[in-house]
Amino acid sequence: MGRAPFFGQACTPATLDKMSLDDPIVLAMDSPHSGMLNQAAARKFGVREDDPPPLAGFFGKDMKSKRWDGVAH
Repeated sequence: MGRAPFFGQACTPATLDKMSLDDPIVLAMDSPHSGMLNQAAARKFGVREDDPPPLAGFFGKDMKSKRWDGVAH
């Protein structure tokens, strides 16, 4: 798999899921305040798509579907 920028079209939670459905993967940015989670990581940390944003943070949203895009800030 080639390298993709964090917010590139190829960099998605679905791509992380293809790497591993069972093992939690958290893709961190330069800032310790943001990360992308695959489904296993979201389950491990108890993050559900319909949860409200975390205290002093927010979940990224896909602009087309308005669904959580796997990014937590």
